[in-house]
Amino acid sequence: MKSRDARYTFPWALLIISLVAACDTATPDDPLPIVWEYASTIELESLRVSEGGELFGNRRGSISWSSNNGSSWVEVFEGRASVLGLGVGGTICTNDSEPGALFRDAVIYCSTDAGATWSRAPDNSNFLGVDITAMELRDDGQLLVGTSGRVHQGGQAKPKRGLFVSSDLGQTWQETSLTTDDPLAGIEASYSMDGGDLLVVRYQRLAITDNIAGYFRSIDGGQTWEGLPKPPFDQFLVQAMSRSRDGAIYAAGAEAFPGVGRVDGVYSSVDLGESWTRTSFRSDREVLGATALPDGRVIVSAGFDGVFVSDDHGSIWQATNEGLPVSSIGTLDVSVRQLFAGPGFLFALTDQGLYRARLGGE
Repeated sequence: MKSRDARYTFPWALLIISLVAACDTATPDDPLPIVWEYASTIELESLRVSEGGELFGNRRGSISWSSNNGSSWVEVFEGRASVLGLGVGGTICTNDSEPGALFRDAVIYCSTDAGATWSRAPDNSNFLGVDITAMELRDDGQLLVGTSGRVHQGGQAKPKRGLFVSSDLGQTWQETSLTTDDPLAGIEASYSMDGGDLLVVRYQRLAITDNIAGYFRSIDGGQTWEGLPKPPFDQFLVQAMSRSRDGAIYAAGAEAFPGVGRVDGVYSSVDLGESWTRTSFRSDREVLGATALPDGRVIVSAGFDGVFVSDDHGSIWQATNEGLPVSSIGTLDVSVRQLFAGPGFLFALTDQGLYRARLGGE
């Protein structure tokens, strides 16, 4: 008969060996290396990814849809769209120009069935003769539209500019505190995070001698707005903002340096935009995109410099261009513009079509 000690020696040894082996083996939640693959030839100006993984892209004014991670596309809206808002449950909105309009009179269209059918918003009086520059569709169904530009002259009404909100997909509209009568002011861009609960817009007033711009923040889905302190990238339009799972906001922008000009980089904020810190990322080219992944990593794109990733809040960045085409002299042969994360995939808009990379933990 085996002794008591002998009976329990082997199981403990086996447990120790198993624990050591587990430490050396990747778990299903470990992030996968980012390896790019070619998805399709479609060249998109912007992209939205639904919670279910459907893709909606703006391509030369028309909206296209993909249900297979970008391998094939179907056009669902033909027009002159410049912005695109995606909500939940297949709700999507965009803009078009009034048919036959002499001036740039805009109208809003929305679909609640992923683009199969569209309904025109009946009231476009807020959008006569102005540019629609921003559109966000919150998870709760609220639609926010930003306008800018000089209104046209003539006998038609001259609408206000700025930010408008609709709770019924454009049937009725309400002004916000960022709506103005100033013909030279308006919204230049918008950035939506956390399903629209956190919104940031860039407000600009054009002037002959100088442009006045500033960033405003809403933490209640656009109901109220407050101005943010002047960020280091105040003189330039931020290409993208994204919020990580730990609450930090990352912005791809540029800062002006006397005698040097602009220097592009990535900035982070841990206090909802009250203050910003430049990360270690620098690029001689324009930084065009930034997105935070569900696994905590931050990804940025910088044109022909490619894609870079950081897993330590921006202290160290590594190029992650495997799978992207390379020229005969070893440089990237494709310009990576914007990045968008969806369920299980990261998508890159380039000048040679759409690329994608699988993400771990999905």
